[in-house]
Amino acid sequence: MDSRANMSSSGKRFTERSRLYAQGCSLKKRALLRWIYGAGYTQPYVAQRMGLDIDEFKNRLRTRKKFDMQEIRALVFLMGARAAFGVIYFPTNDERERIGKAAFGEESK
Repeated sequence: MDSRANMSSSGKRFTERSRLYAQGCSLKKRALLRWIYGAGYTQPYVAQRMGLDIDEFKNRLRTRKKFDMQEIRALVFLMGARAAFGVIYFPTNDERERIGKAAFGEESK
C-alpha cells in the first residue's frame, strides 16, 4: 500500500511563506539606523557582525535589497529579538502579526 502525503492547508501556507523568505528579508533603514546610533554602535560594526563589508551593507540598505537568513540571524543576536522585530520589513500586516504572535506570544505593536 502506497503512502500518500496529504498537503493540509497549514502545509500549503508554510510552503507559501517559505517562498516569501527564500531570498531573505529587507530592513527598515531609518529604524535600523535609529537603533544603531541609539545603542552606541556604528554602521561598520553592525556590518562586520552581520558578515558584510560596510559598502555592501550600506548599498543594501540604500537600495532595499534583501539580507539572507544568516545575516538576519546575526542581526537578531546583536539587537535582540524584540528590537529586530521592529526593523525587519514584513510583506503583509498579517504576516507581521503571525510572526509576532509566534515569537512573543502576543500581538505585535
